[in-house]
Amino acid sequence: MTKVAIVGAGAVAGLHAKAVASLDGVTLCAVSDPLPGKADALAAAHGATTYRELDDMLDREEIDVVILSLPTFLHAEYVERCAARGINILCEKPIEMSLEDARKVVASAENHGVALMVAQVVRFWPGYVDLKRMYDAGELGDVLMASFSRSSTVPARGGWIIDPDKGRGAIQDMHIHDIDFASYLFGPAERVYSHAVRDYTGCFDHVVSNVTFRNGIKAVAEAAFTPKNTYPFSTSFRVCGTDATAEYSYRASPGNTTANVQAQLQVFRQDSPVENVVVADYDPYARQLEYFVDRATKKLPIDVVPLADSLRSISLLDAVRASAASERIETVVQV
Repeated sequence: MTKVAIVGAGAVAGLHAKAVASLDGVTLCAVSDPLPGKADALAAAHGATTYRELDDMLDREEIDVVILSLPTFLHAEYVERCAARGINILCEKPIEMSLEDARKVVASAENHGVALMVAQVVRFWPGYVDLKRMYDAGELGDVLMASFSRSSTVPARGGWIIDPDKGRGAIQDMHIHDIDFASYLFGPAERVYSHAVRDYTGCFDHVVSNVTFRNGIKAVAEAAFTPKNTYPFSTSFRVCGTDATAEYSYRASPGNTTANVQAQLQVFRQDSPVENVVVADYDPYARQLEYFVDRATKKLPIDVVPLADSLRSISLLDAVRASAASERIETVVQV
């Protein structure tokens, strides 16, 4: 039985706990959070023990995997504390607030010899998994242009997310998903030009980035927190190739990424009827955790979300923020 603990009991922790409960041979043993309300409720719902202090939990529990669902600016500290105890770590995205801090996260895992994976869940998401398969198989031909979009209401799960220093809003919390997935498809980025608008939070909560990858492919990614309204959680992509175009849309309830879902993936080819791809119905958080537990326990390479990719994605995100602030094209640091 693989014993999992969750550190940080915010909204995404509930998705991780549900994922744990769905897997055979995996159990949630503990939840750690200094605030009692949500932690107690989450632990009670899954038969786990609540702890206020991380060290107390690590001293008392035998833990194989810890899921860090903490504010991003705490990742480097908590990865180091868990890695020093020899515990494998699934860390929420983004890996940290900057490339400099992300390097510290990676160094902690490498120095202590533990498995670490950043929870870039879109790499496991139905529809996106299909796109990756089609692209790698060459079904689209040469990609001419790709676009990605992600929008949601301003999240109620934590004030830190819309703090200009601690969370940086949609440009950090939302944009990372599509920036990372585009890099997963097309490889390292070379340069980026971003348009962005600050809203009442002081964050860049509305951003459009034009990315040129080193292989010459160009892509556009958009992210937004829609303020003070009920815009539903929505994502989409369109990848246009010389042989086919793949188009996907996903819509869920406002503030809930997995409720009342409507999803559609279509592929358009010359002289052929529209192909409506059957998008698999599974929990991507469970698929992500299952993959990580298998790789960590068997000491196998983590090749779906390698740490090198997480460093490249945060390097691109650093350039996105710099371009948004400077209104200039920025070169991406190669790592």
